[in-house]
Amino acid sequence: MKSDKPVVLVKDVCKTYKLDQLEVPVLFDIHFSVDSGEFISIMGPSGCGKSTLMNLIGCLDRPTSGSIRLDSVDISKLHDTELAKIRNRKIGFVFQTFNLLPRLSSIENVELPLIYSGITSAERDKKAKEALDSVGILSRAAHMPNQLSGGERQRVAIARAIVNSPSVILADEPTGNLDSRSGQEVMKIFDKLNSSGVTIIMVTHDTNIAERGSRLVRLFDGRIIEDKKIK
Repeated sequence: MKSDKPVVLVKDVCKTYKLDQLEVPVLFDIHFSVDSGEFISIMGPSGCGKSTLMNLIGCLDRPTSGSIRLDSVDISKLHDTELAKIRNRKIGFVFQTFNLLPRLSSIENVELPLIYSGITSAERDKKAKEALDSVGILSRAAHMPNQLSGGERQRVAIARAIVNSPSVILADEPTGNLDSRSGQEVMKIFDKLNSSGVTIIMVTHDTNIAERGSRLVRLFDGRIIEDKKIK
């Protein structure tokens, strides 16, 4: 069910980085919104600003100008501590490189966001097992990352992303390090999550992967050049 207000509202956002004495503009006047339950694919050539935009939406960076609202909260004006709380509670991250901690088991990796939320050990265990089961990898809960295939690691990463029931999942090239079969299996999980109402914003270079979404946003040289429904 869609709410009246968008989950994400990016309004007139610009981002410029300072390198020594140089200013390097990366994003220009970005404006778009994401409704609850949408599955948005973001495409564009390397260096066009895709990852920068994801970092801004994910509370990992702040815009130089403009505003970003997440569940109606203007995250562009929050302090670091407030950003960290919102990032942990409202955003699930899935990265190309999985970003699992190598010395923790699958279930311990999934529990991490819950630890930061102050949830009891018993409840953490219950929620983490439910998340692992939902992506079909509960049987590997005790395995370490180096004992898992790439596809299995990404499943663990997705379980970690959804364990806190976030408002939106940000997926940056989630199939980029996977073979085609594992990539398709991971996309089936995203399809299932989206069908259950989870909002997903995904960066990809793969047109076939992008077409799994319901909407396509194309960036070029830091600007949105296309925004269209594809389903």
